[in-house]
Amino acid sequence: MQTMPAMTALLAAHAFHDDTIPTFERVTATQIPSSWTKLLCGTSSMTIALSKCYGEEVALTLLGDDILVPEKILDRAVVLSGRQTKKPFALAGLRIHLERFAPHVRVRFVEAVIPFGKILQEEGISFTSEPACFFQTSSNALLSRELKISEGITLFGRMNDIKSNERIQIAEVVEILVEPQCFE
Repeated sequence: MQTMPAMTALLAAHAFHDDTIPTFERVTATQIPSSWTKLLCGTSSMTIALSKCYGEEVALTLLGDDILVPEKILDRAVVLSGRQTKKPFALAGLRIHLERFAPHVRVRFVEAVIPFGKILQEEGISFTSEPACFFQTSSNALLSRELKISEGITLFGRMNDIKSNERIQIAEVVEILVEPQCFE
């Protein structure tokens, strides 16, 4: 799978009405501003990292989803925001390989009530987050609306492979972050 086309496909697969999909420019880790580096260049769960950064629990807002039945894959787009402040932290596109989880965990993913990383943590599922690439984009109408920011703001993100301890891919995630304002 090619990384950049996969990013566009994950975002385009969701209910964004007539919005134009933002363009992505691949960057290296060294080109990412320091305010984003700790969150984007780490190998831990983005959900957990955002919670530590902002000092509050992360909530999920589902933008759209689709279950690809023959492939047993759940595609979805979400906004991650603070549970108390309601401030958006990130927009994420996920492709979750459902067949690689127990049935009760699959149900939790499909319910889309709790962020993916939090479910993995609660279920005691160990994993690694392996950034496949980093990118920058400019906030367009879609990103501005969902992240509650002005258009034209430079944002950074990553394409991630999420793998089990057995090195099996369990999800692919695209994460686009607003500039972090960490409290830690």
